[in-house]
Amino acid sequence: MENNFVIKTIGLSESPEPVKKFLQTLLPEPKTVEEFRGSPVPAEYPPNPVQSEDVTITDFPVKIPVRIFTPKTGEGPFPLVLYFTGGCFAKGSLDGRNYLCHLISYLANCIVVSVQYRLAPENKFPSAVEDCFNALKWVLKDGSVKQADTKKISIVGDSAGGNLAYVTSLLGIRNNIPITSQVLVYPIANLASFDTESYQKYGDEKYSLPKSLMLRSAEWYLNAHDDPKDPRISPIYTDPKEFAKQPPTLMITAEYDVLRDEGRSHLNYSLP
Repeated sequence: MENNFVIKTIGLSESPEPVKKFLQTLLPEPKTVEEFRGSPVPAEYPPNPVQSEDVTITDFPVKIPVRIFTPKTGEGPFPLVLYFTGGCFAKGSLDGRNYLCHLISYLANCIVVSVQYRLAPENKFPSAVEDCFNALKWVLKDGSVKQADTKKISIVGDSAGGNLAYVTSLLGIRNNIPITSQVLVYPIANLASFDTESYQKYGDEKYSLPKSLMLRSAEWYLNAHDDPKDPRISPIYTDPKEFAKQPPTLMITAEYDVLRDEGRSHLNYSLP
């Protein structure tokens, strides 16, 4: 596919009614950021855990906590995955993606560096972007991550983390930093508009990510003076020439999700 982009949509062939009812019991719509964050998520460990270590990056004005997952078997150097969690830019923790990062490290036989970027609304744009890009620069330093092959770096993120993964790759391109690949899982690609067909179909509170929460997320994340069409905020507005330089990419969208269409449209908006 042109520009090495592959898009995969995950969905259900049957009616989503049972799914909607189930999600309603799990995800009542939050009215405040405190409600949205809820209780801390305990760290979970899969049946085949890898070695993990918590480290604080201190090379920059703001400290960045990371968790490093390293395979217990096999010989390094290992490919490296830089992982950014989702959570509407306002929620997300190292513990919340602990299980997933263990599995990625174990199944892909790679090192995973999970990044705790600063959260909104206490830290608005571009705080999270700065933390994620600084984390990329840190892992590239010789000796920062033991047994890592810094010539094989993939950037991965889901939802808000998918947004940050793409933006980190974009900044890497602008700074001549080579990225091997990226995986964008139902990324937030457009904070300038909330009127796609998927927003109209799946934006009510019966689904896991209602439009009202996305509007609130944009309010939490952005300053009043920010331009939501800045590609560091809304990747869909990336200049076609920069977009063409993106690394090989797997984009995964969810069928019953407000973010589905902006993920799919990312190609159409960004290409000439």
